[in-house]
Amino acid sequence: DGPLERCTPAELLFRARIASDDGDAKRAIQILQSAAGRADVPAELRGEILFDLGRALVDSGDHEAAIEAFDGVLASPGSHARSADAMTLAVQLCARIAEQTRRPEHYRRLAGKLLALLQRFPQHPQRAEAMWWLPVALQAAGDYAAAAEHYGNVPAASPHWEQAQFRRVECLRSAWLADRSEDVGPVAGLRARRVANELRAYAEAALERTASDETGRPARAWAGEALLQSAEILVSGDVEQYQAALDALDGFEQRVAVDELTPRALALRIRALGGLRRFDQAADVVDTLLSAAGSDEVVPTLSRIAAEMRDEVERLTRRGAAHDAQRMAADAVRVLERLAGAAGSSSSTSERIEAIRFGLAEMKLAANDAGGATKIARELLASAPEKGEYALLLARALTAALPPEQAPRDDVLAAREAWLRLLSDAELKVKQPDRYWEARLESLRLTLRLGAADDVRRAIEQMRIWDAELGGPDWRGKFDELYEAARR
Repeated sequence: DGPLERCTPAELLFRARIASDDGDAKRAIQILQSAAGRADVPAELRGEILFDLGRALVDSGDHEAAIEAFDGVLASPGSHARSADAMTLAVQLCARIAEQTRRPEHYRRLAGKLLALLQRFPQHPQRAEAMWWLPVALQAAGDYAAAAEHYGNVPAASPHWEQAQFRRVECLRSAWLADRSEDVGPVAGLRARRVANELRAYAEAALERTASDETGRPARAWAGEALLQSAEILVSGDVEQYQAALDALDGFEQRVAVDELTPRALALRIRALGGLRRFDQAADVVDTLLSAAGSDEVVPTLSRIAAEMRDEVERLTRRGAAHDAQRMAADAVRVLERLAGAAGSSSSTSERIEAIRFGLAEMKLAANDAGGATKIARELLASAPEKGEYALLLARALTAALPPEQAPRDDVLAAREAWLRLLSDAELKVKQPDRYWEARLESLRLTLRLGAADDVRRAIEQMRIWDAELGGPDWRGKFDELYEAARR
């Protein structure tokens, strides 16, 4: 029990283990850190000390320091007896941290540890699992090309092999999406088609493998997802191979037989038919479904189709493809009106009917039919005045309906009142900050249109006092532009 500095490193290790056995992790860590700091510790003994230190740090909850200690064991010259165990524990800790934080850099660190395990320990008992989790970690880190390569290395004997085949092509798609903005001209379409072909080739092979397997539902679901992703690419603005998309989806419901994927297949089929300007056939898809199953059974599917089509328009809008988004929205309106009629003739719940009508109103607005969107939004809001999304839709529609110049004063006032209604929710800024800043910005823009430039300037100046960031760079830039406009 003498001073630590009088003990040899071996004695310190012994004392630390006694402290650990007594449940005094803090004392054990102190002793082990003292021992690890000695310059005269033999390499083998240093590895033992660092390994015990890592385990003590794990028990104390200091996982980052524990990983550092295990890395010290792995850095020992030669092959330390504890190296394989240290690697196992380091991987487990990195995995735990990555799952807790969901941060790409932590998944990337985990991938590095798994790769080191595979390279340094060919006989490691967890090698087969590491070959699976390595690409999983890379995919979670956003390193899609590397993930695709390593999914291809998962051995056929692995229970994860089938999923690895799906994830490989899924990562090829993700890599394409990540780099998509850099592709221009014919190159963009060529690369997109290659990815679509990879997805479909995997799906066809997977469906062939599971054709006679009654337990193959997971594989059919992955194959179905791949077919859907292939079709999504084929109907995108970069490719516009609508017939190829229809071919990929041919017999989808029967071949894949996964009911929850059917709504997306129908939505894509409708989109492809719309792209081919075969609007009657697009409506027939709905009619065929209704005649086969009846309104009550298919209304949930129709609601999901409405959501899928809205998502597609939103995606095109985010990409900056305004013309494609408006064209798609106009096509969607034709189909959604048919869906709304079908839902209205069923005994479905009002919530489901409202969801379809809300989607229809959004598509009308996106298709530049602000008047039609306003009418539906007013009806929805009258039936459910507490729904913030209905109030937002009405505010957007009333604003979009205003002519760019010389709008009637009453119309401007009505649009501004709709935005102010949103701002009357005292918790809006906390619950939905983007909606809050949009409402603030649009209400002030309309105030300026009413000629109250001084009110706009004072309002923005006051906002800057209480929140200099004004919602972040994007919103702040818009408020700055509005402020300058009010000064002129």
